[in-house]
Amino acid sequence: MSDWKQNLQKTRYVMDVLLIVSFMIISAPQSTGIPLHEWGSLLFVVPFAIHLLLHWRWIVNLTKKISAKGVAS
Repeated sequence: MSDWKQNLQKTRYVMDVLLIVSFMIISAPQSTGIPLHEWGSLLFVVPFAIHLLLHWRWIVNLTKKISAKGVAS
């Protein structure tokens, strides 16, 4: 595998781990307090958008695959 593909794969894994950890922390207002919970939830949109962009090819391919199965049925 080429270097840029390996770097992209590592970036995806790191981004996914950071996203799930931050989601777990933000989802528990008892651990952060209500103001931080609310602001963190708003800021959570940025890494989530990056996550979608990093996985966009997979999303498009899966959507095509599902819609092709729906038409064939």
